[in-house]
Amino acid sequence: MKDMADEASAVAATSSPKNRVKLLCSYGGKIMPRAVDGHLKYVGGETRVIAIPRDINFTGFLFVFLMPVIIF
Repeated sequence: MKDMADEASAVAATSSPKNRVKLLCSYGGKIMPRAVDGHLKYVGGETRVIAIPRDINFTGFLFVFLMPVIIF
């Protein structure tokens, strides 16, 4: 696990904000149609935004994605 952490940290440290992709991850809710116009919306659940380098490998991505959320 330490190798993955080191790899993810090294990739994140060398990437500029321009080379990052932001992912919006929502879970625990439902996708439902809006009553007014029928367009879909996400109701309930939790949402998390993660920014990852564009050149991250799959192992590094999994480490960042599965990292527990730290609340300050």
